[in-house]
Amino acid sequence: MAPKSSKSPAHPLVDTAARRAFHTFQASLDTAEPLTNRAERLSTIADALESNRDRVIQTAARESHLLESELAPEFDRTLNTLRLFASLCSSTNPFFTPTDCPPTQPPDQSIGPNHHLISHLVPIGPVAVFTASNFPLAYGSLGGDTASALAAGCPVIIKEHPAHPHTGRLLFTLASAALKNLNPRQHWLHYLRTPTDPHDHRLAHALVTQEHIAAVGFTGSFPAGTALDTLARTRPHPIPVYAEMGSINPVLITELALRQRAEPIAQTLAQSILARAGQQCTKPGLIILLTTNRSLAQSFEDVMSNAFARAEPRPLVAPWIAQAFRSRTKKLTTLRGVRTLTPRTNTRENSPAVSPTLHALHNAPLHPELTEETFGPHSTIFTQPPRKPLPALNALTWSIFAEPDEPALPALIQHAAAHAGRIIFNGPSTGLRICAATVHTGPFPSSNHPASTAAGPHALRRWSRPVCFQNFPPMLAPSSG
Repeated sequence: MAPKSSKSPAHPLVDTAARRAFHTFQASLDTAEPLTNRAERLSTIADALESNRDRVIQTAARESHLLESELAPEFDRTLNTLRLFASLCSSTNPFFTPTDCPPTQPPDQSIGPNHHLISHLVPIGPVAVFTASNFPLAYGSLGGDTASALAAGCPVIIKEHPAHPHTGRLLFTLASAALKNLNPRQHWLHYLRTPTDPHDHRLAHALVTQEHIAAVGFTGSFPAGTALDTLARTRPHPIPVYAEMGSINPVLITELALRQRAEPIAQTLAQSILARAGQQCTKPGLIILLTTNRSLAQSFEDVMSNAFARAEPRPLVAPWIAQAFRSRTKKLTTLRGVRTLTPRTNTRENSPAVSPTLHALHNAPLHPELTEETFGPHSTIFTQPPRKPLPALNALTWSIFAEPDEPALPALIQHAAAHAGRIIFNGPSTGLRICAATVHTGPFPSSNHPASTAAGPHALRRWSRPVCFQNFPPMLAPSSG
């Protein structure tokens, strides 16, 4: 999706949605809309979603090939995220409470002129949300980007994902109908259907370059995310694109951990990799065994490969994603020194299902191709000596399996913290808790904004900016809504 021009191409659907969103946004500013209105909108959407739980889950299951048992917790996460952001829209919440710095006493203790300063967050304007393929609910039409943008006070224009259009439309229809009952004249949510040709990027181009769009949220592939980011930077007035992209999510396992609990660690990681057919952005994609003991490494590989062999082939969320998986795993198999540990192959080009694939590389240079995400049920086991420098791989997560008193552990933690947004100790990287401490981002290329989380309460800062008011009288100064 290479950008061709910074000028927004004519696209009536995009322009109409953006104008309506901007007018709604401007009206909310002109009327000094209270925070309680934002909370009411989010709660109303959550209620509509909850009332249609079975319908939503069944629709998503039919369309995405994910199991209802996998979609049920995702539905709960989506619902609870909407309610979380509704609860944040309160005057007592630190996000929305103005920071008040009265003149210091005595005045000579002031750093600079002794002004009265008050700062608070203001919404930036309409937000475009590109929904994700792998989480049709939690990163779909009513997912975290939409919820956090509405909490920040920004209307949202949703770009449909071609992998599950009916799910996206159902979610939007439920939310839109609920919001119309609150105020039929406002347009806080808009929905743009995907073109028939998934390779037709004109709608995406028009959306990112539309003059009323103030920011973009994206979850997906590295090429698409970087293309949107580049396009947004070429606008006459550049806007931020918050892109969460591919991540390898390395796992470190010390020799002591291997000696004491190789089998349960291998079983845990296999389960994490194979869940949802390997289509999680935090899936462990590279398992690094820190040992020179070939027997230990072999035992670990055997447990992992047996778990993969027992797993049945599964369809991925879209045919083109399955085709990309087959092509990529076939390429990895040809790399020098790489062994394929799984018996099945992915040679049936037209099959919607793919077989889990496990590769291994022992005490050899790590091929760059093995450090890039393979989207689907795949991982690589890489064995290297403990004293050898660790690969410098930026990712959403790093995981460490070790004993708490190992002398080398502090250095491993320091290395992981330099290359990830979340570090996990003695556990898998999949399974993200949403709370005030959540960090779901990482250094490039896992994200293009490593200081901004895609999940959790702090995500609303993406769609806000701070404004400072100096020496305003109390009746004109900002107050909590």
